[in-house]
Amino acid sequence: LEKTNKELEKFAYVVSHDLKAPLRAIGNLTGLIEHDAGDKFSSTEKNYFDLVKGRVKRMDSLINGLLNYSKAHRSRNKYDEVDVNKLVDEILEMLGFGNDVRIEIMQDLPVLLTDKVKLQQVFQNLISNAVKYNNKQIKTIAINAIEHGKFYKFSIQDNGPGIDEKFHGKIFEIFQTLNPRDTIESTGIGLTIVKKLVEEEGGKVSLVSNAQEGATFSFTWPAAPISKKTGDFISKEDIQDHNLKVRSSYHN
Repeated sequence: LEKTNKELEKFAYVVSHDLKAPLRAIGNLTGLIEHDAGDKFSSTEKNYFDLVKGRVKRMDSLINGLLNYSKAHRSRNKYDEVDVNKLVDEILEMLGFGNDVRIEIMQDLPVLLTDKVKLQQVFQNLISNAVKYNNKQIKTIAINAIEHGKFYKFSIQDNGPGIDEKFHGKIFEIFQTLNPRDTIESTGIGLTIVKKLVEEEGGKVSLVSNAQEGATFSFTWPAAPISKKTGDFISKEDIQDHNLKVRSSYHN
């Protein structure tokens, strides 16, 4: 495990420094050329430059997605009491949807003792996807939670185009998208990260959807940290010890 973590850290370093730097240079150079040319470009040439800038932006998003994927299982954060109602509100404020998006919280969401950063990543990916791929004039997203033993089962339901059953397995694979990237910009990494984070917490991700009937993504998340060895909730002492180690790592 330690060897794998070191390899992932090395990979993240190579990606962030050896790929992002020249990509940034390409973006800056195209911007300078376009600025110097002013209105001398023909409409065809301008379209070519717009295409290059779009590809640079896509590659940058892909690199960031790879970095997030490589770091997903390695990040260690404190266990805190997280009010999921407030967490969802923070995510919605950050995403800044327009008036064509309606979010419905079906009931009070629970308070969990958990890693807030990881849970936020899961909700943010699922909510943003529910809006991004929605083709309706009014995009309706319903968020619900039910108690499920030691877990809570959360669901994010949308009124979008739905996903044909034959693609249900494919969408959780890295780099897989159902729409052409020139139609909807996507790295194909978000759902892979969701699945990875949920399963590391001992939960499961599922999808209920048919073409043209909307989609419901559900995931289970523990009410409090669970020991992978015993399947029981981790003791308060172990949680305090974990939080202490995390705080110490911030200062080292």
